[in-house]
Amino acid sequence: MVIIMNRLLAIASMAAGLSLAMWAAAEEPGVSKPGSAVHFRDSTDETPKAAKKAAVAPAAQGGVRMELGQRYAVAETRRGALGYTTAPNIDVAQPRADVLLVTMTGMCAVAGLPCENSQAEIDFDLTQSFRIIDDRSNPRPIRLVLEAQLAGLFRGNRDGAGVAVSAPADATITSGGAAIGHVGFAERSHTGKDILLVSERSAPVEVIIGPGDYNLCQKFAIRCSHPKKCFHKNVAMAVFGDAGKMPEWMNLLDPSRDLPKGRELGFRVAIRIEPIALPAPKIPDARPVSFESESK
Repeated sequence: MVIIMNRLLAIASMAAGLSLAMWAAAEEPGVSKPGSAVHFRDSTDETPKAAKKAAVAPAAQGGVRMELGQRYAVAETRRGALGYTTAPNIDVAQPRADVLLVTMTGMCAVAGLPCENSQAEIDFDLTQSFRIIDDRSNPRPIRLVLEAQLAGLFRGNRDGAGVAVSAPADATITSGGAAIGHVGFAERSHTGKDILLVSERSAPVEVIIGPGDYNLCQKFAIRCSHPKKCFHKNVAMAVFGDAGKMPEWMNLLDPSRDLPKGRELGFRVAIRIEPIALPAPKIPDARPVSFESESK
């Protein structure tokens, strides 16, 4: 009798998992399909002309500015079984002529099925070329400052079978094929039922450069996986962006989740250029003056 009951439970579990997988594949109209292109947003083109002039004015007074050139940006999503990814985003913004901001955001999650491994991942890759121009009458060296920030959340499941990973986040400035500045963060992985918040900020990297052509190469990836396992209400996720509207199967498996909602999530890189001020002339040391009579 016990054997029969165990077999019936196994069959019911497999049927529930299969129906849930079919349900997951049938819905998710707003989720990017595997291999789809990135949802790219160029904030530099959305600023009104008047605002652009107001923003550029402070940088123009300094005499140095950046002009964006060619760009290559791709974010590929891959998922299988009970895997879920939001539409990835790469946001390129230039609030001032001497500042460049690039932010990569996305979220992926998986749940267990008894008959198939589940996986979901997003790979980001961007190369942005830019030219540094010096409008000063007496050009001098320029200081380039490179900074990065990584913010997100990992959430595991009850039995610890699922794994959430953030691959190494790297940003490099190159000139003529040679790297002149680099910032990045190491890989992180998380298992178990705990919630892990990630908030890292790199130390500023300063480089003395001159006018010319440069490239920003930025890469980042997040991945989640879950092995074959009997049907449980378990979800593992890596949240480095807005989760958006969750699919119904995820609401069923993880109805009590608490996900952060903020604009600071993701992998953000900031580039800033500023002119190097000339050192002030050295004032000679004061010397005592003699007032002796000329008659002597």
